[in-house]
Amino acid sequence: MTKAVIAKTGDSRFSIEGELNVQTVGGLLIESSVLFAGAKLLELDLTGVYRSDSAGVALLVEWLIDASHKDVPVRFKNVSDQMLAIARISDVDTVLGIN
Repeated sequence: MTKAVIAKTGDSRFSIEGELNVQTVGGLLIESSVLFAGAKLLELDLTGVYRSDSAGVALLVEWLIDASHKDVPVRFKNVSDQMLAIARISDVDTVLGIN
């Protein structure tokens, strides 16, 4: 069983750790909706993500879409080479600001 967690590390800062895949991203999306509520900026540190597939990149896109509906800027930090490659292949790296 894979696991992923999200934690608030500052006013607008959050860390994501674990494996981002189809089994974990749904739970993170639900949990993040509570954690992100009222935020004026989202800084998401992905240093702790040790593996991801396209579901993980889709989660980043979903966070960006949700935040854009609330006029909240999003910054993704420490995106792994694996996630960056998937984002490039999917042609969303520029949209995510991780190119």
